[in-house]
Amino acid sequence: MTASAIDPARVNALIEARIAARSARDFAEADRLRAEIVALGVVLMDARDPVTGELSSTWRPAPEPGESGTEPTP
Repeated sequence: MTASAIDPARVNALIEARIAARSARDFAEADRLRAEIVALGVVLMDARDPVTGELSSTWRPAPEPGESGTEPTP
């Protein structure tokens, strides 16, 4: 799936549902949602807020085949 075909609203809604599932300790549902997000062509990145300790997830489109997905270093 190309980056332009990804629906950001859908990805964000799935991420919110995944965070809610993790908070409820429903790890099977959280894993299912993660798989659904990845299937949309998205790289999901999880982190904890250093101040509050809350889970935060960000995302970006997965690199196209043949792309490294990383920026070159100067």
